[in-house]
Amino acid sequence: MIVPRLYEDLSVLHQNTMPDRAYYVPSSTRGDRLAWHRESSDRLQMLSGCEWRFAWYPSIHDLQDHFYLLDYEPGNWWKKEMVPFCWQMRGYDSPQYTNIRYPFPFDPPYVPQDNPCGAYLHHFEWHRDPKAPCAFLNFEGVDSCFYVWLNGTYVGYSQIAHHTSEFDVTELIQEGDNLLAVLVLKWCDGSYLEDQDKFRFSGIFRDVYLLHRPADRIEDYVIETDLSDDYMRADLNIRFTFSRKPVPVSLTLISPDGSGILYQDTIRPGREGNRDEANGVPTECVTIEVDRPLLWNAEDPVLYTLVIDTRKEVITEKVGFRKVEVKDLVLTLNGAPITFRGVNRHESDPLTGAVCSLDQALKDLRMIKANNFNAVRASHYPNSPWFYQLCDELGLYVIDEADNESHGTGPLTFGEEDYTERMRKAHFRIADNPDFVEPTLDRIRSMVIRNRNRPSILVWSMGNECGYGRTFEEALRWTKENDPTRLTHYESAFYVSPVREFDVSNIDLYGRMYPGFNEVTDYLDNDPDIPLLLVEYCHSMGNGPGDFKEYLDLTEQYPALCGGFVWEWCDHAVYKGTTENGKAMYWYGGDHGELQHDGNFCLDGLVYPDRTPHTGLLEYKNVHRPLRAAYDAGRQILTVENHMDFTDPAEKISAAWTLTLDGSQIAEGPLAIPSIAPHACAEIPLAFTVPDKGRCFLTVTYVLKKETFGLPAGHELGFDEIRIPTAEPRALKAAGLLAGTDRIRQDAGKMQAGAESTQTGPQSRQAGAAVPVVTETDRFLTIEGDGFTYQLDTLSGLFTSLRVHDRELLDRPIDFNLWRAPTDNDVPGVDLWKLERLDHTGTRAYEVTWKTAKPADAAAGREADGSEAPEAVEISIRQSVASMSNQPVLRMNNKVTVFADGRILLDVQADKDPEYADLPRIGLRLFLSGSMKKIRYFGMGPMETYIDKHHAGHHGIFKGTAASMQEDYIRPQESGSHYDCDFVTVKGKGLCLTAASADTDPDSTFSFNASVYTQEELEEKRHNYELEPCGSTVLCIDHRMAGIGSYSCGPELLPKYRVSADTFRFSFMLKPEEI
Repeated sequence: MIVPRLYEDLSVLHQNTMPDRAYYVPSSTRGDRLAWHRESSDRLQMLSGCEWRFAWYPSIHDLQDHFYLLDYEPGNWWKKEMVPFCWQMRGYDSPQYTNIRYPFPFDPPYVPQDNPCGAYLHHFEWHRDPKAPCAFLNFEGVDSCFYVWLNGTYVGYSQIAHHTSEFDVTELIQEGDNLLAVLVLKWCDGSYLEDQDKFRFSGIFRDVYLLHRPADRIEDYVIETDLSDDYMRADLNIRFTFSRKPVPVSLTLISPDGSGILYQDTIRPGREGNRDEANGVPTECVTIEVDRPLLWNAEDPVLYTLVIDTRKEVITEKVGFRKVEVKDLVLTLNGAPITFRGVNRHESDPLTGAVCSLDQALKDLRMIKANNFNAVRASHYPNSPWFYQLCDELGLYVIDEADNESHGTGPLTFGEEDYTERMRKAHFRIADNPDFVEPTLDRIRSMVIRNRNRPSILVWSMGNECGYGRTFEEALRWTKENDPTRLTHYESAFYVSPVREFDVSNIDLYGRMYPGFNEVTDYLDNDPDIPLLLVEYCHSMGNGPGDFKEYLDLTEQYPALCGGFVWEWCDHAVYKGTTENGKAMYWYGGDHGELQHDGNFCLDGLVYPDRTPHTGLLEYKNVHRPLRAAYDAGRQILTVENHMDFTDPAEKISAAWTLTLDGSQIAEGPLAIPSIAPHACAEIPLAFTVPDKGRCFLTVTYVLKKETFGLPAGHELGFDEIRIPTAEPRALKAAGLLAGTDRIRQDAGKMQAGAESTQTGPQSRQAGAAVPVVTETDRFLTIEGDGFTYQLDTLSGLFTSLRVHDRELLDRPIDFNLWRAPTDNDVPGVDLWKLERLDHTGTRAYEVTWKTAKPADAAAGREADGSEAPEAVEISIRQSVASMSNQPVLRMNNKVTVFADGRILLDVQADKDPEYADLPRIGLRLFLSGSMKKIRYFGMGPMETYIDKHHAGHHGIFKGTAASMQEDYIRPQESGSHYDCDFVTVKGKGLCLTAASADTDPDSTFSFNASVYTQEELEEKRHNYELEPCGSTVLCIDHRMAGIGSYSCGPELLPKYRVSADTFRFSFMLKPEEI
């Protein structure tokens, strides 16, 4: 082997690296935009961003050549690759996704003997700058460890994947051409601390560059802002560390708008100077006093410019004055309570893997800001250093997290099934192992020292899911001693082992992941010592989550609940091209042939891998809108509440209102938002005429007044939809379908100004139509009327045929439907549903009788227009829905009424067997002719909506096709349902079917979804690109559809969102017709 086994030696974490320091980009002149364009500095020479030579070896033992020597000639197996890159994304090795379990045997510090590796060679030019003759080689991210040579001479070794390693190569670099050689290993002893829930990628995945610097220079500096008790004065404290001897430093503090110099002076340290007590290097401190500072916060991220000039180089910094602290169990910033509205974000891309450019990050951050988040957790490792500068400028609070996760120790306790107990019992392996104290401290120090000058970082996280022990006791102690200006958090302190008393006194925020609602209230109701932080919640896997509103309600109820961070921002997947029909293919765990993987658990984001929003992101945005409104119809007063922490909405937000009736706008107007203090309310007079009939809604929409954070003027921040009661609240089209029945007042279906026609087509209901004729055999009832023929199977009690003018609407019999293709949030409980065989049910009839009779209505057998109502056919059916091998789920006494005009009224009275706890859904499934592709409905849309996931939707008339209404989740599952609907119409090629709720309660509505795929197909296929249309339009009309929740990794679905009643009473009106 050509290198020593430093990668299996816990006593050697780095060789010849420079001490950790703050991130900055020196230049010969001031550079205000170096966060965005650092390559414009004349003192930074980028080595990445171009092609290097690269060779991959399945085992370190396969690499026998001393490739780093100047006379080495690369063979034809050496390829040209653009650095940075993850080698698995270029066809070397294979991607692997695993969440908890290690991808190799647990035997620290040892890793597999056949340790894959990548060798890199790069020639570059260097020319000595007399003012900056020293050269420092920087690697910002290498996974997992690496050895470096320059011009054939060994430079050093380093590890920690998400860490900046800096080497002084001044003595090795030469004028003109230079050869850089790097050897990267896939695994090292540090990999035991990098067991994060992500695809495991390898290689140089962040930038590599040289810094040209003077011999006597600033080595490091620490910026702290100290605010007076009234926040009217501030001290800007700066502590400099120098390389060899102190140098004069000219400091200039410039106002945020650049118009004024607030401070300018030169510090001239004495010949001897001060010395750092820890390492003896020369230091100097300075304090700049600022009166009435403009304070930094996420809503108004005010930054001052600090120019640090040593005559031979200039460092340009951005300074934000702010103070974060806990007061009376409340998280505060600059004395004001704040709430984290945060999201967890991995560096992940379907094309580049872990490589994340500034443009990629900026796209994420702008989307995050646009969707009403104010915070990001750098899960589960420090991001590229410029990432935090972007957060400073865009206004995002940050929890920065050490590159430390070892939850793969938990499954090693084979006899324990409970995750919490596993982690408590596993603490001795790493978290409380003395051998890992220094590796843990190394990771904490590198994060804190590099990033501590960034005002956006409010909290240091010690890592993620490692258990608890002496490693974290030491890490927390060091952090509080070295940075008392920020708060600390470490969620895995929850897994304290009972073997001894552990010190948790240096933790400021009690972090929890995915707690149930009762756990949250139990903690907050019992005199907590520190605030509660939901460091991960609302697991956003697939169709979900459905409980944003519930968690927000808790946050507003309890001031000691300081908010949370949704898991997570994006789906992780590998892009594999397109199918023949142009469908994108994304692969997840198990698709690359890996033995150890965690399937599609990586598809748990608010956006797809290409950053197309999931409906869950839209849900979050509107749940967390900055203003919220309520309307008092009696007083004609709109009350608007400001949910921002620092901002007066009158300065930044415009609003408008609309009034709709059955989806049609009948009134509108601008809404002047008055001055409202944070978390205060204002009343605004708002008068309009309320219609007598129909579904009426007041919608108030909030938009930005002017461009902010890169978001354009007019960007929508959210909306409130407020129902306005009417005397007859059914949508008029639905009411028209029910005319002539006992379900509605007989004038309810009449037209009103502003309402659409109740007619569904030229074959709509006609007075004086002939009485339907019934033909009965031992198997079927055939009901024939004016232009229609329906057939009902007396063995099942179900319609097998619906024909209008001799044209068939049905491809299969109508059936009762209790199943749905399991969502990711259903999966933890789906075994019970499968045990109950709810995915395989059948309907049988025990007794079917029929008669002709006058329709039961309030007008004693007359139509709404006063004419004589023809007789209808009433069919009484005693039937059941049974699952395979089990007792019937439902026993029913139902009635079907076929009216003379062809309408079908289904009244269901179902009793559920108490052995079945809850159902996925209850309703009807119809396989309509595939030519009936067009959908039109009144309900919540335009995106999918469910009983617990509908806050992004609003009521209206929406149109689409069966194909377009499917939400295209990468792993197929239940999707595309629409909640709170009055009617839906499916039509095409002259055929039409309209369905409406026919319950006696006029407020009763239903859910539906329409798709070209069966629920069986959605359940069977692992990828969306594998789906095959069934040829029919599958229409599911649901009396009740279970909610979505976030049970994939979180609490069980709340009882109020389950389909768990003992009895079900519901009615649907169906109107088949030719148009």
